[in-house]
Amino acid sequence: MDKMFTASVPLMLAELAPLGNILLQSIGYAVLIASAGIFTAVFEEVIEARVQMRPRRSVKHFLARIFNLLFKEPVFPKGARKRLFLIAPIFAFIFSLFFFVFLPVRPDAVFRPKIGALYLLFAVSVGAYAFVTGGWNNGSWIGFFGAVRMLAQTLACQIIFGVIVMIIIMTAGSADLYQITQAQRDMWYIFPHFPMFVLFIMCCSMALACPPFGSPKSGRDLATGIFGEYSGALLLLFIAADYIFLFLAAISTAVLFLGGSLPAFGLTAVSGSIWLFLKTIVILFIFAWMKAALPTYRSDKLMESSFKLFLPFTLVWVILTAGFILFKQGGLI
Repeated sequence: MDKMFTASVPLMLAELAPLGNILLQSIGYAVLIASAGIFTAVFEEVIEARVQMRPRRSVKHFLARIFNLLFKEPVFPKGARKRLFLIAPIFAFIFSLFFFVFLPVRPDAVFRPKIGALYLLFAVSVGAYAFVTGGWNNGSWIGFFGAVRMLAQTLACQIIFGVIVMIIIMTAGSADLYQITQAQRDMWYIFPHFPMFVLFIMCCSMALACPPFGSPKSGRDLATGIFGEYSGALLLLFIAADYIFLFLAAISTAVLFLGGSLPAFGLTAVSGSIWLFLKTIVILFIFAWMKAALPTYRSDKLMESSFKLFLPFTLVWVILTAGFILFKQGGLI
């Protein structure tokens, strides 16, 4: 019996080896994406400090804050719905990691859905509603008003998001992110669709409540709004998800409008991953500059502008794009 058990142990370990490999890869993936969130926070602080002409906080400051929140006991407000209060930040963090799986633009990628561009719309909705859930169920009027503002901004930008992505899909002829990247070999989409590029940046800021559209997280009139009643590891999960979604927005913008991993200036010797990273840095710089330099825009004025100005302009642009594509293909006489 002992000999049979001893002989079966190597077979059991051999069967568990693939699971262990998958677990290690998943842990490495999560650490990599979390590191991207830390890099985004540090990079944003550097740009803000330069714009506002003040000393910047060091990396040690961010690491100290991470460990401080990680080991601090979370406080559950008396009037909060504890299950939703607890689930919301975990849900936001997990989904912020999940959507990076669908962003590879290489043809040999393991996860390469043919409708990868549509996953971006789903990411915007899920990420925003996770924050709304946290603010709505924390038992505080401050968090409630923050959630209402967040919901209003999300509804205002979702339709515009969908139309912009539709324009990119129409122009590229595919919803596959790799095909969208390859379709920009002759010309990046930022040049023919520059107004859509600007609106896409604005919609990303609206969906994530980033300044100048950061009223749901305003520390002046709402005491950080949807984050107001969170503390400890739960607050850390929300902050990490916030920065990871911001990095996701930057890399998505680079893929849709700046050619993704395609080289610039004819420098084909540089790796495509490096080009994608550099383009993502450029978009992150725009987000950081907006946060540091522009004043906060009221949520009601933002909704009014979205439905009366931005959405009609986007619909006109999609009609013009469709007409140009038909004309180019000989569909119009």
